[in-house]
Amino acid sequence: MAAGRVKVTLNQKILVHLLDFTRWADREDAHPATTQLGIANGLRARRSHVTLALQTMARQGLVVDRTTRIVGGRRRKKAYSLTPLGYERAGEARARLAAMPVQLLDEGAHVALAHVPERLGAEYDLRDLLPWLRSDGVLDPRSLTAPPTT
Repeated sequence: MAAGRVKVTLNQKILVHLLDFTRWADREDAHPATTQLGIANGLRARRSHVTLALQTMARQGLVVDRTTRIVGGRRRKKAYSLTPLGYERAGEARARLAAMPVQLLDEGAHVALAHVPERLGAEYDLRDLLPWLRSDGVLDPRSLTAPPTT
């Protein structure tokens, strides 16, 4: 794989991020990670970029927003969730990203993103890796924090 041939988009990352919060779509409140700021923080992206991506994805019928109470917050804010089409596209994006060969920066090896956790000897979820995956498909394992304990 030549450098630069892999393209990871913010839209793909947002879809996969929101996929983990599907069960919140029918609740009266929303998870903080489904707001623009929550998505931006979760993916280590600029909020302005997330805002533009969400606007585009809403026009494409992939996400919807609703103004609601955010768990742990005082004010109502916009929270985002996947539409049925967005859920389908998010599943496709998750599968595509999991199978995508990424370059591990420290060793130069190319490995499918889904196999990075076993390569590193840690239990990371795909969503844990996305914030550290550059748009050119390079992942720096030194930047990863310890995986969450469950």
